[in-house]
Amino acid sequence: MKDTEVAVAETDAALAHLVDSGHGDMVRVLLEGLGLSAEQLSELMPQATGALMALDDAAEMARGGISEADAALAEMRQGWIENQEAARELREAWRARWRSAPASPSVT
Repeated sequence: MKDTEVAVAETDAALAHLVDSGHGDMVRVLLEGLGLSAEQLSELMPQATGALMALDDAAEMARGGISEADAALAEMRQGWIENQEAARELREAWRARWRSAPASPSVT
């Protein structure tokens, strides 16, 4: 029985290392293939399931960061559009003023 517990603990540590090495998807498939509930898995393989939960949390935080970056990009784009509109209005006003200015007298 002790050998089984040691083997499970070593496997748990190895799976946690795989998750930390960027192979979380593979470990998730392996653990799901065992057919155990999430509670059973967390009791049997606490390191591996903990590493997967940390990976999920990091992914969620990254998605939130992307959402913030998308919002900032949209805000920058809107500012650019507004600046382009202001520049166009300024050009049109300058042209209208230039066209309405009296012609300068000829010097002879």
